[in-house]
Amino acid sequence: MNNKFYSVIIPFHGDIMLLSKTLQSLEETQYLEKEIIVVNDGTTCNFNSIIERHKCKLINFDRNRGPSFARNAAAKEAKFGYLVFLDSDIIVPRNCFIEMNKFFDNNPSVVALNSLMSKQSPYKNFLSEYINMIYRYGLLKEGKEKVFTFFCAIEAKAFWEIGGFDETVSGPYADDVILGWKLKNRGYKFNLAERIEVQHYKKMTLLSFIMYYFRHSYFFAKYFAIYRNSLKISKLFYKREGFFSIVTILTFFAAIYLKILDFLPAFYVFLGIFISLNINLLKFLLRGKNFFFAFKAVWAAIIHYSVYSFGSVLGLLNGFLKKNKKVKV
Repeated sequence: MNNKFYSVIIPFHGDIMLLSKTLQSLEETQYLEKEIIVVNDGTTCNFNSIIERHKCKLINFDRNRGPSFARNAAAKEAKFGYLVFLDSDIIVPRNCFIEMNKFFDNNPSVVALNSLMSKQSPYKNFLSEYINMIYRYGLLKEGKEKVFTFFCAIEAKAFWEIGGFDETVSGPYADDVILGWKLKNRGYKFNLAERIEVQHYKKMTLLSFIMYYFRHSYFFAKYFAIYRNSLKISKLFYKREGFFSIVTILTFFAAIYLKILDFLPAFYVFLGIFISLNINLLKFLLRGKNFFFAFKAVWAAIIHYSVYSFGSVLGLLNGFLKKNKKVKV
């Protein structure tokens, strides 16, 4: 096994105590062939003690520039051949760099790897556990098709060949999707390293749950509409597992609004179709958790996809209005 050199890039615009935990987990890997670059994306936090303690390089922005700009800025300063993009609320396992070495050695045609989310959420409220399991499920389904920048490693050469992150994407939730589209468009391969499991410190309330899925769907749909003619992604939208759930929810609301069906009959029909469409997810939750968790997850998924439906519609409309936007591929 050949040891590789990694530049770990952490954009920060959040909880400094979580950032400290993230840096501590990197330190505990005791892997010497790495550098750590933290990008302070416009916060007023005092980083001095943390940076000195964990021997990081710090890049400061005087205002919030967004994750794409922050990651690119750090990548320009990186000196090693592999770029590791890590969110500031992720705790990595001690063996992550050793496992990355093994993975790249065993998969020489792969230029980017994703890690797997742990089954266990550090927060024990239901919505935090639900979104943690949804992340894990999505990674197992799409970890070979998309890039997930909460923790991923990419060859620097391939990263710069596609121009890095699109800096016109100022908000979160779409930057990694677009990066994956661009890599795939150039014929690059990426894969899921299932032996690397990270913990995600993401605590969800009902409001943050709703806002998360609305923003996620809005930005994904918006940039899908913008990029659809520049990249070979036309089939990606409706091939997503949740696409038909979104269509079902929109049809349900349309049927109620147009008074085609009364609410209760329409809801029973909708519920049966919705459960059948999401049966693989529910089986996954039954195996990973229990029946009671899976039962509650049906209702959480209805909220999740309802919010996703309206966010997607608004995002598509916004994106199509900007259909002549020039994008860098």
